[in-house]
Amino acid sequence: MWVGGQSRTRYFLRSWGRGILLVYVLWGWLRPASSWLPG
Repeated sequence: MWVGGQSRTRYFLRSWGRGILLVYVLWGWLRPASSWLPG
């Protein structure tokens, strides 16, 4: 049971890390793009 929970947690953390990285990349792209816009 512990092994299953550990692998499940590891997969959850890996998916979270991927999502955070994707958001960080998108933020890095959208931030300069929005700064180019007037106002």
